[in-house]
Amino acid sequence: MSTILVPLYIYPSSWSESLGSGWSPLFSALTTALTKNPSLEFLVVINPGNGPGPDYPIPNADYRAALSALSDSDRFPNVKVIGYVHCSYGQRDVEEVRKDVEGYLGWLEFAERGEWQSPAVTATTSFTSNHGALQPIPRGASNPALPAQSSPAPGKGNLTAPAEPPITDNNSS
Repeated sequence: MSTILVPLYIYPSSWSESLGSGWSPLFSALTTALTKNPSLEFLVVINPGNGPGPDYPIPNADYRAALSALSDSDRFPNVKVIGYVHCSYGQRDVEEVRKDVEGYLGWLEFAERGEWQSPAVTATTSFTSNHGALQPIPRGASNPALPAQSSPAPGKGNLTAPAEPPITDNNSS
């Protein structure tokens, strides 16, 4: 199965099914993509505030409603949501990162009630290498934001984004 990583670093805005939200273009694109390619998997990375956001440990009502819609397994069967944790290239204090990881894990209460699928966590490879105390992360992605080594370190995530080139590098004009 092929996987597409979608960084969704925008606020969902006031959510309603009829009015949509800041995430409406994603819902439309996912519907089209999954109709045409039902075997694709999407990992959607949310970033409420370089971690679980200002409403830690509970996501606010806008996030709860939008995540509920995004995690509708009938509508989006191959979509998984993961939460972003900022690691400052492995230099951020391990306790601050642990608090963010635990914040996302606190969201499991809502997942268990069926509001959305369990969140996972994404962190940089250098952080997880430097701070093995957070291992194992059952499902995760690493994003070193720099060209990756020849192969990602084993057990540091299920998916690695090898680099993030500036948008100007992708501009065809």
